Amino acid sequence: MRPSAALCRVVLAVFAFVTLASVPAAAQSPAGGRVPTIDDLLDLRTLAGSRISPDGRWVAYGAGETDWTQDAFITQLWVANVSSGERRQLTTHPKGAGNPQWSPDSKWMSFTSTREENRSQIYVIRPDGGEAQRVTKAESSVGGYAWSRDGRMIVFSASDPDSKEQKARVEKYGAFEQVRRDYVHSHLYTMDMAAALTAPQAGRKRTAGRDFSVF
Repeated sequence: MRPSAALCRVVLAVFAFVTLASVPAAAQSPAGGRVPTIDDLLDLRTLAGSRISPDGRWVAYGAGETDWTQDAFITQLWVANVSSGERRQLTTHPKGAGNPQWSPDSKWMSFTSTREENRSQIYVIRPDGGEAQRVTKAESSVGGYAWSRDGRMIVFSASDPDSKEQKARVEKYGAFEQVRRDYVHSHLYTMDMAAALTAPQAGRKRTAGRDFSVF
């Protein structure tokens, strides 16, 4: 299906808005007489990709910028309404957001963030605003994930948590890694979204063992 003309205009407007807003004022005008510095270049906002909602009403995208306090590049999620062209920032947390995906019914925008416990977890937020809601409580960081076609489940990968022996070793000797022996495998989990919207879920583990990993 080809995108509508209105949708194309919104996507182009988003790119133009982010690009022009990113250029320092002195660098935009030749009369400024100043060559952009490295700090100016690092301060440029970048577009991290766009996601069109399944119903075609919304365009979500990430806008990344430098956080000098954290010494990190942070991406926040924005959404544009295709009909009106209105843009709204969805996330504002200092930890930022990544890997945005739409639910099949377009009612939720999901993303991953390390905003709690310094482990990547999945969150959801409504495209028309509101607070982000955490839906996973995986023991280790969530890797890749995807919605089921009916929107009733999310499947995600997560690395195996440290064993009791590894935790005891870290407490006694500090953190270090034994090559090959400490390789962490990643496995597959499924999560019921109805339950997750009530309280964050650890998910049901679907694969296990040290013969393979799922990412």
